[in-house]
Amino acid sequence: IGGKGVGLLIGGYGVLGTEAAGYWFRNHFAELAKDFGSRAFGVVICAPIAGGAEAAVRLPEYDRAMEPKSRFRRALEVLPFVYRQV
Repeated sequence: IGGKGVGLLIGGYGVLGTEAAGYWFRNHFAELAKDFGSRAFGVVICAPIAGGAEAAVRLPEYDRAMEPKSRFRRALEVLPFVYRQV
């Protein structure tokens, strides 16, 4: 709690959708590490119902990543709190 870590939310519509998302992640986690590094990110995986887990593909137009905050930005966020305490 309060420290750095990794959290994964992998899910889909029903058991087969979740299986397809997990299968894709297992086979592409190195690609995600290369694309996003240490940034928080989200991707959308699409799998046709009849295609099975192997047919899952990433939809890169929905990729999102957050840039890490600079030390200056973090300091500005706590500044009002510090000011009120004085």
